[in-house]
Amino acid sequence: MDFINNLATRSKLTLMTAIALIALVIIGLVGILKLSEVNKGLETVYNDRVVPLNQLKAIADAYAVNIVDTT
Repeated sequence: MDFINNLATRSKLTLMTAIALIALVIIGLVGILKLSEVNKGLETVYNDRVVPLNQLKAIADAYAVNIVDTT
């Protein structure tokens, strides 16, 4: 702690600003990496859930048309 107490005020402010900027950059990088993981997860949800539902809707519509045509 003596090291910090012996620094000039300008040096202390510069050090604190540098620490804050480094922390901000690290938090930003972690956020970007986590958003990438979330995006991959949503992509699998889309491929596993939405695409089959669209296929089921197409089958149900074709079935309904066939029923109407048959009657």
